[in-house]
Amino acid sequence: MPKDYMGWKKNFGLLWGHCLTPITCKLCVDVVFYTKTGNSRSDIDNAYAAVADALQDCGQIANDRQIIRGSFDLRQSDSDYITVEILPLEG
Repeated sequence: MPKDYMGWKKNFGLLWGHCLTPITCKLCVDVVFYTKTGNSRSDIDNAYAAVADALQDCGQIANDRQIIRGSFDLRQSDSDYITVEILPLEG
């Protein structure tokens, strides 16, 4: 994996915090990427996958295969940040 990607995942985990009890049910994960330019440095689908991997790595979810629904969006803002909404699904 590229060094930038690994560094990003580590920082994501540090900011999110490590969860001792991961969510284990099926999930909907919606992610919004905010950037100053309104553009992404990578393909947005790859950025979404990176968030899913990072949620698994920090223990928030047991496995990113639990994500069976979700969305991603890219918006312009005064600063760069990401919002993540995790919703449990029944069944």
